[in-house]
Amino acid sequence: MRFGVFSYVPAARDAAEAGSIIRGWGFDLVKIHRQRPDDCLDTPLTAERCRAIRRGYESNGVEVVAFAAYRDLATRDAERRAETRRQMREWLRWAPELGARYVCSEASIEGRMTPPPTGAASDALDEADEDRFVTLVDEVGFLEPCAREAGVVLALEPSASTPLDSVERALSLVRTIDSPSVRLIFDPANLMTADHLAWQREHVGRVLDALSPYVVLAHAKDFAYTVDGHYTPAAGTGLLDWTTIFGEMLRVGYDGPVILEHLTAEQVSASRAHLDDCLMRARK
Repeated sequence: MRFGVFSYVPAARDAAEAGSIIRGWGFDLVKIHRQRPDDCLDTPLTAERCRAIRRGYESNGVEVVAFAAYRDLATRDAERRAETRRQMREWLRWAPELGARYVCSEASIEGRMTPPPTGAASDALDEADEDRFVTLVDEVGFLEPCAREAGVVLALEPSASTPLDSVERALSLVRTIDSPSVRLIFDPANLMTADHLAWQREHVGRVLDALSPYVVLAHAKDFAYTVDGHYTPAAGTGLLDWTTIFGEMLRVGYDGPVILEHLTAEQVSASRAHLDDCLMRARK
């Protein structure tokens, strides 16, 4: 496995400075954030600009592995959905110029209640989530030819707080689209719950047994919770057993990129050391 980090983590003015900092931390992979340090959202992309961003990282020995195109693909608002579709097509088009093999997105939380509702409210929420899941599959189906034509992979991120909230739905999506241009991101914190913490090996193993044939990228952060709910801090600062997680990833044959997220520049050293130690232990 190769570790990398999001481009927003270093306090940098541009890709070249970010690449220098990231390489100094010992990483050789970066996942480009859509706005930091280079704004790829409000400022139109061009081939020349994409190549300049790519050169900024590559000149420092850092490979661009993915572009973080996180927009709510399944929003209920038809105008927003059309704008997201247009933006995603642009990002898929320019990803090869950025050097990104993977363009990553999701169907983010929209109107979900916390704490979880019960009774009629729960039934209504389940129905709404199913509608949004169907919308997500439709939107991904629309984008798949764009990804295929560009020669990149649209990588979707399952998460418990979105319509792509289970192994079953993730499998349903990739099997319905049935294309090597649509794949998944494995983020163990996203599919973790407080109930799963006591049996992480079984839970992570079940997820990976089902999804690993479709996983092209992994994220590393942590999982913790309070009476107010859960949160996902930097890896090594929560309750995830990363030795067990890496062990399960190795068991199913995953040897791809692992991108650290949800951390500050000040946390990079400790988080990377924790993950290195866990991976070493998992390999023994």
